[in-house]
Amino acid sequence: RGEPRAQYILGTALFNGDMVKKDWPRAYALMTRASAASLGAASASLAEMDRYIPLDQRQKGLIMARDLEQQASIPMPAPDPVAKAPPKPATVIRTEPLPPSKPAPKVAVATPRPAPKAPLTAATPKPVVVMAAPSGKWHVQLGAFGDQAKASALWAKTKASSGLSGLQPIYVKAGALIRLQAGPIASRAAAEKVCGSVKAAGQACLPVAP
Repeated sequence: RGEPRAQYILGTALFNGDMVKKDWPRAYALMTRASAASLGAASASLAEMDRYIPLDQRQKGLIMARDLEQQASIPMPAPDPVAKAPPKPATVIRTEPLPPSKPAPKVAVATPRPAPKAPLTAATPKPVVVMAAPSGKWHVQLGAFGDQAKASALWAKTKASSGLSGLQPIYVKAGALIRLQAGPIASRAAAEKVCGSVKAAGQACLPVAP
């Protein structure tokens, strides 16, 4: 009755001889009508039929397609000169009905939440006040950093070293650097002794005069 999917299925069966007697002219006619109704699968199958059905049988099929057009009173659309070529079909034409198209499911997008701020714990280094080195006492310098937090971390790592016991950290600002020193120390000899113990533990150390 002019239903394109039914024409496609019956045309495929007539072409392959599936449960019906093979009839290539009628198969070509039905597939032509289904393709004219813009059924993409029928257009691909029609291109495949062109490879196997002889020219005289295809011409009979076109005449039969015009008769079907007149019976259904549905004018065949003119071929689109800019239409894209159909994709290359497989050798065996599909015989099963096409599944109904389904709309693409909607995907819910979760709104990203900002990461919670980490609470201040005992392990979090506290800000250290930079101070100038007191005069009149020797110090030892353990390093210089562009970030005071790194200087604080080094002191936390080395303050238990032999020789630094009883000394206080001193953060001296020198331009863009923060110098980590420890003191006070009574004399140069005592400062060199402290550095000897610190160096033995694998940490650089330098006596600093008052």
